[in-house]
Amino acid sequence: PPQLDPPGKKEAWSPPQHLMQAFSNNRRRFMSSDEDRVVPVDFFWGLGGMDVRGVDKYDPVQRGELVLDTSFDASSPEAQTFLKQVCVDVKISPCDAPGCGGAGSSLVRNGVDGKVVCPMQGFASWLAKHNQSFPVPENSFQTKLKEFIASDAGEAYAAHVGFDATDKLIFIRVSMKSTLVFPTVAKVARPVFDTWERFVSELNLKAPSGVHKATQTAYYTWTWMKTQEALVENMFSGLIICFVMAFFVLMFSTMDLRVGLISTVTIAGVVTTVMGVGVHGIMKWSLGIGESIAAVILIGLSVDYCVHLANAYVEAPLVCDTRELRTQHALMTMGISITASAITTIISGSMLWLCILTFFSKFAFLITATIVSSTAWSLFFLPAALSSIGPAGRYSWSSLRPARNWVVKNWREKRNGA
Repeated sequence: PPQLDPPGKKEAWSPPQHLMQAFSNNRRRFMSSDEDRVVPVDFFWGLGGMDVRGVDKYDPVQRGELVLDTSFDASSPEAQTFLKQVCVDVKISPCDAPGCGGAGSSLVRNGVDGKVVCPMQGFASWLAKHNQSFPVPENSFQTKLKEFIASDAGEAYAAHVGFDATDKLIFIRVSMKSTLVFPTVAKVARPVFDTWERFVSELNLKAPSGVHKATQTAYYTWTWMKTQEALVENMFSGLIICFVMAFFVLMFSTMDLRVGLISTVTIAGVVTTVMGVGVHGIMKWSLGIGESIAAVILIGLSVDYCVHLANAYVEAPLVCDTRELRTQHALMTMGISITASAITTIISGSMLWLCILTFFSKFAFLITATIVSSTAWSLFFLPAALSSIGPAGRYSWSSLRPARNWVVKNWREKRNGA
């Protein structure tokens, strides 16, 4: 079924006719190699991740401490042979995800003809030129590997093999170009990421001891994929938090459980209308950065009108002893103010349509759509709901006034007694 998802293609930040957007849209038409815009993927053995304990996640300078895999040991003949064979296996590994090119595609660019920067293959070739066999004995592995990296043939692999201060091997890296094209979006990148993860998991299951904890990374691509997914996840988390807070604010503002609940349903209707009908149905937008941020902001804009009407309803004079009279009083006292406020806000928000960046023009639509929807829900749905199921007086079964009066009374008695 149709639903709001992360964007299926790269977001545009300028209108199509803008010079910068035209350049971004047409730059691929110029002569360039496909290799210039594919996503690089690296395998690592020996790195255990980052220790982020005590790191301020809001400070980009603090990245934590690198943790090494203490179980890493590539010196055994079985481990050497395995690391060399990985570079062959990854070339023939299939990837049917659309981001790879669809059914029949491979993980590595150009498949069996693709280029993989593989230290163990280079090491084996260097040994063969020197009339030595591969794999080398375990007790001479690190010495031979260090000698290979220091040679002219091993210079190309210097960044793919790491030694510590005692000349102990601490990591090995294998690099390749994937079939995923950059830039990409989470909806396209996620299936490709999952395919790479499955391949690495299968490698680790059949790997010999010492090289059974491989990891893979595509650096910025996977980070941006997770960022896009987090925007959507956090949007829904933010909506839940804001709805709960709005409910309690409305409940304590009106001092009536029923009115607070009806007002919260009104706000939910506003947000659903804007995001479902406006963003998805009319504008055909996906949940990009602007939409994810705006969705939470919309709740604040949606509260204004219904909270005024709800307060006017519960504060109606005692002579208004029916739901209909209390609703009429709320509309007569606040209806004109709400309508005038809606008009001025729509005019103010419409000024953003004049901006060049699409981020602001999107906000123009979101603000105006929210105000129009909020006005409609507040002036039509909320009065209808209050006149049907709202409290008929100030002291109904859903009123919090008796509880408030009891708390205030006891507090005053204790204060006077003290």
